[in-house]
Amino acid sequence: METEIQQNILFCIHTELGSFLQKFRIRVCKECNWSEATYYRKMRSPGFAGYRRRNSLLSNAEKEKIISIRKEIIKEIIEELDIEPISCHWISF
Repeated sequence: METEIQQNILFCIHTELGSFLQKFRIRVCKECNWSEATYYRKMRSPGFAGYRRRNSLLSNAEKEKIISIRKEIIKEIIEELDIEPISCHWISF
């Protein structure tokens, strides 16, 4: 007898969108010539945790590059959502 179990759609979408975050980080690191540690260090606020960043740790060129990468990733997301269904499949046992 075959039983079908549907995966959790929330988990599927979370995982799918999470992959875009990873692509964004990897692309920023590559194009800005940063290590992963540098990426997270530049993302954190200076000073005490919980305070908003007052001074950016990014150069103007880095800001422009990051905004450009963001636009590219958003375009990829839109294209994939228009073309492919959610990457959540029925599992048969």
